[in-house]
Amino acid sequence: VAITDTAGAILYVNQAEAEMHGYTVDELVGRTARDLSPREDWQPLSPADLLRVRRWKRERVRHRKDGTTFPVQLMSDVVTDAGGRALGMVTTCEDISERRAAEEALRVSEERYALAMRGANDGLWDWNRMTDELHVSPRFKELAGLDIEGLTISPVP
Repeated sequence: VAITDTAGAILYVNQAEAEMHGYTVDELVGRTARDLSPREDWQPLSPADLLRVRRWKRERVRHRKDGTTFPVQLMSDVVTDAGGRALGMVTTCEDISERRAAEEALRVSEERYALAMRGANDGLWDWNRMTDELHVSPRFKELAGLDIEGLTISPVP
């Protein structure tokens, strides 16, 4: 968790946020939050912008003190005074490296499965008993002598 003023200066940062970036709390307080992000991600926001945005969630890349980068999910909320004037922002930062690695592994696995399915030249089908939907491969339609383009399979009543 980090709290910044409207100019992005870090007013408070908890130990977990500091350690995630390889810093101590004292090293981060007073610095600008932009120091933790690549320049292309810098999006200066005026106090008026902050009031218009109020809350947002985004995925970005962050820099550690040692120069390495890692993906994060940021969730920010604008803090206002009693009159509605923007005072700063509270942002939570979550390291999503493991999630990104799992997503990439799933993508690679799906690609390998699709290649294997095409290479096998088998007619495959899958029936979802929960939704009563039947999914068939183009090769299944071809082997069964069905119209490949216009085929729709409806559940049996």
